[in-house]
Amino acid sequence: WDDRDRPGGWSEYAGFETGFMGEPWGAEWITGSSFWSVMAPPTRFRREFSLPARPLRARLYATALGVYLPTVNGRTITENCMMPGYTAYTTRIQYQAYDITPYLAAGANALGVEVADGWYKGAIARLWNSGLPPYGDRTALLAQIEVECADGSCVTVVSDSSWHYSDLGPRRASDIYHGEIYDRRLEQPGWDAAGYDGPGWFPVRMAEYRGRIDWNSGLPVRRIEIRKPEAVTQPRPGCWVVDFGQNIVGRERLRIAAPKDAEIVVRHGEMLQEDGSLYTENLRSATATTTFLSNGEPTVFEAEFTFYGFRYAEITGWPGTFDPADIEAVVLHSAMARTGYFECSDPLLNQLYSNVIWGNRDNYLDIPTDCPQRDERQGWTGDAQVFIRTAAYNYDVAPFFVKWIEDLNLCLLPNGDYPPYAPYSPNTWGTAKGAAGWADAGIICPWTIYLFYGDTRILERHYDTMLAF
Repeated sequence: WDDRDRPGGWSEYAGFETGFMGEPWGAEWITGSSFWSVMAPPTRFRREFSLPARPLRARLYATALGVYLPTVNGRTITENCMMPGYTAYTTRIQYQAYDITPYLAAGANALGVEVADGWYKGAIARLWNSGLPPYGDRTALLAQIEVECADGSCVTVVSDSSWHYSDLGPRRASDIYHGEIYDRRLEQPGWDAAGYDGPGWFPVRMAEYRGRIDWNSGLPVRRIEIRKPEAVTQPRPGCWVVDFGQNIVGRERLRIAAPKDAEIVVRHGEMLQEDGSLYTENLRSATATTTFLSNGEPTVFEAEFTFYGFRYAEITGWPGTFDPADIEAVVLHSAMARTGYFECSDPLLNQLYSNVIWGNRDNYLDIPTDCPQRDERQGWTGDAQVFIRTAAYNYDVAPFFVKWIEDLNLCLLPNGDYPPYAPYSPNTWGTAKGAAGWADAGIICPWTIYLFYGDTRILERHYDTMLAF
């Protein structure tokens, strides 16, 4: 309707659908092996099922304790990465929904899901907890498929004791701080397709999660940009350093044609030493390394359950002479819509603004982090509150912060203080206190979201905890 009370034309048909809306899941939590150590191999889960007719509508609802990637009949069904995101695990976890109608057919079908440690039990969760996983020592999966078929029948497939798991796949280790080890000689072709009958699969074990399961309210993490090398140097024989010209967050994608048993190692850093070699001291304990072992067949490889903060990639073990065309950098961050721009006649100011934008992008990967490269990458409240106003000028960060502020308020300290970072485990720093400049995020961040977006709901929802603080 316009300002003269006249209606406009009718829009195209639009619709929406709901998730569980508080209804209980039919699925149960399932798990595989127990790995206390960091750099554990991800667990693969699989389940075959049959449909009596072609699907008219099919949805997969899923979440995990860890980070997960689902496939249907051997095909990746989503562009999202690092799901289900980083939340206050002791209280809640998010779930996602996927339209899998195009991936299913009448007859035999299969669902495969790979689950890695991620934020739940990787090194990032243990940093201030004496190396122990504060949330749990096992990753787990919750999955439910709902299908409406052309013959009028409905089929439901849920995670339960009928599923099988394997931890013998090619991804031998995965961690946000330390990277991934992928041994292509151990691939299980067809593991996520119907009719697979390979070795090394076992009945799942049942798991339990007592927190609430929320709809995914934040922004998905996605591959946002592909960058090509700007320069390649060789500081010593057999070692190549690739310069992407910009500090980014993401990972490399390699085009590999190497003989069997060749081991290619990629390390990541922000700076170089005087001799042109990679500088990594500022990463502290984070090894930030991708290791790939070849089975002799050409492939394109990208790590799946980690991300690095880097400008330079150091490659060793490459067969023959390295070709810059065989590598590119994949930029990852939350899929924020750009809303603000700045440009002037001064190149230094333009570069400063570019640095601000990249700092924003690099540190907004599901949570607002302090830095994206070393053994840190936590949602420090001081960093979040001091930058949120700038971020809101540059991007639509409302859904990003609505999700994070929810977890901030779920992680209150026993005296009502906001924690030093969020999500925050009460098993980590038992004596933490709210500090000026950090705990203030509990007031400043919701208020800033209200000022920029006019959303009073975020103030209403968290008013009691803000007032108590």
